[in-house]
Amino acid sequence: MTQEQLKTTPTYQLINILNLAEQASQQDLVNVVAWELASRIWVPNDEVTFEQMATEFGYVKPEEPVQKKLKR
Repeated sequence: MTQEQLKTTPTYQLINILNLAEQASQQDLVNVVAWELASRIWVPNDEVTFEQMATEFGYVKPEEPVQKKLKR
């Protein structure tokens, strides 16, 4: 699914895709869909941040690869 398709997909379909991706343990897809859902729903407020909402939808921040120092 491209970014353009994602933006034009109805919200109820995104929720279905999110559920299927969670069941299939496809975290990359879960992250993309959860971020899109949060961006559609979240309204700036003092109670819930955007990142908290995305996390509630299943978004998991990808781990950054550890860079190992080479001995010279």
